[in-house]
Amino acid sequence: PVSMASVGGTSFERKRALSPDSGRECSPVLLLTDIGRDIDDTLALLTVVGMHRKRKLRLVGIVATGGNGMLRASVVRYHTRRAGFRDHEIPIAACSAPGRPECYVPPGAPKPEDARLTKDATELILRLADFHPKKLVIFAIGPLSPLAAAMSTTTGVKKLRKIRMLCVQGQVKVLSSEEKAGFPLSPDYTAFNLREDKIATERVFSQLQMHVPMLFLGKHAAYRVSLFRENFEAMDFVCGSNEMTDAAKRNLNIFRECNPDQFYNLYPVPKERRNNEEWFDEINVLSHPYDALLVLAFVQPDLFKMEIVGERHLLIGNRKESHGVPDPEAIRHALCRWLEVGLSRERPEAMKCETFCTLI
Repeated sequence: PVSMASVGGTSFERKRALSPDSGRECSPVLLLTDIGRDIDDTLALLTVVGMHRKRKLRLVGIVATGGNGMLRASVVRYHTRRAGFRDHEIPIAACSAPGRPECYVPPGAPKPEDARLTKDATELILRLADFHPKKLVIFAIGPLSPLAAAMSTTTGVKKLRKIRMLCVQGQVKVLSSEEKAGFPLSPDYTAFNLREDKIATERVFSQLQMHVPMLFLGKHAAYRVSLFRENFEAMDFVCGSNEMTDAAKRNLNIFRECNPDQFYNLYPVPKERRNNEEWFDEINVLSHPYDALLVLAFVQPDLFKMEIVGERHLLIGNRKESHGVPDPEAIRHALCRWLEVGLSRERPEAMKCETFCTLI
């Protein structure tokens, strides 16, 4: 059973009903990711894979978003193949909306034309929503462009209003009764995933929040949990190479080259070592794993302290004074355990469920 003792303000029964993983059924999950922009999306995907292996959730599809969608989708395919999935088991599509071009491609990743991608992201999203009514959980750890595109028609809106939950990495503004006009939540555009495509974000918020429970994990929770160099070295040991530490370095370097002032504000490298050869040696915290923590909060909500808004929505780390992380070490330990399972090269156990060969 899942403990929701950390959630306040309603009866125990209400808390239990609102628990993201309160049911015993293995939830089908669709992941929206801008992988390749930073290491956190890779960590989230590996966490999902680990939970899939242990039947805590069931990965049924992935959509690459955030710009350069075809390349990002091929990076996703690299990771699903590496994890032992057959291509037909996990349909992967690319959102064509504009966004950031930067994308780290790991050695060995297939070219987009060789990645066996599903042609239409909107079709994939709607068919999964239609196939899993009241069951599908969507994790949005990138811009919401593909979700908004899937709601460009009345039919699309109706189908997506039937998903079980939308989980978003980012913060929101909680509106007062005078402000909300029936809508308790408004996007906080300091959150990267929400501000990258504001039109898409507005559509998702306006069309779904009165119909679909939402879980948000914000920066104030993420900053409380760090993954250190030693954690990545432990992941390297599982891989049998320095793959994860190298991926962290290369992803961080994209950030460093694109926005050096902000990078060095977050990572205080001495000025004399801010060069291409030495900067990484000065960094010990390699990730505040925003995206992976969102996945962890869905499967193990007892590790977090959540706020309830509008009787259906859950917030973690939405405010500085309410970070929602009572025990950072316990959360880091749990996350590292899932990452280790996700990095295993054993083929995931076969699920007794339908496959999506027709979506390839």
